[in-house]
Amino acid sequence: MFVLLWAVMLAGVAASAQQRQPGRGVNLYSMEREAKLGATLAEEVRRNSTALDSALAQNYVERLGRQLAAQLPGDGIKYTFEIIADKTAGPTNQLHEPIALPGGYLFVPAGLFLAAQDEAEFAGMLAHAMARGFESEADLLAAQAMARAGYDPGALIRYIKRVQIDRTDQPKVFSPLPLRDARIAALEQVIRGLPAQRYSSSEEYQRVQEEVRGLTQKRPEP
Repeated sequence: MFVLLWAVMLAGVAASAQQRQPGRGVNLYSMEREAKLGATLAEEVRRNSTALDSALAQNYVERLGRQLAAQLPGDGIKYTFEIIADKTAGPTNQLHEPIALPGGYLFVPAGLFLAAQDEAEFAGMLAHAMARGFESEADLLAAQAMARAGYDPGALIRYIKRVQIDRTDQPKVFSPLPLRDARIAALEQVIRGLPAQRYSSSEEYQRVQEEVRGLTQKRPEP
């Protein structure tokens, strides 16, 4: 299922990139087209996935998403967050990345809750999905947004180091991700340029994580 969802995500991001050119201001016509395309793709994701029934997790993601959105470059996007129950990752989505579609639609897989060890790691992957553009640009925007929102940007590096495994049997041109070492080096460089500060962490993430784990565990066979 994730192969299909990942293909949907790539199609949406590619279409968004074609319609929006950085540094040229807001194009209302393109944004309207993005919204329509995003709505269509979002319905496709919903048809091929199962929503996670957890008000606790949904409220948490929406609150965290608003906090991060306030720190990202603004262009009038109103983000919509939905959590899908899929917890396994295929070879094309080993990082459990949220599906980010044009128009601000984001589908967060339950697997990200289970893979992220703390709130900062989860915030890093959510911020990455919310940042438009290529993977490397999204990493840098995410790190900056994390720091401004009070989350340790180094957590994004920890997550990538632990979860991303570069496939040696796949030509780089077919991989949606930059090589892990290149991503880490670029992130380390931007983090060194950020103002020094103390970062906080909330225990709420662990409560949400446990609820998601309970909802996604397979029930024993009768």
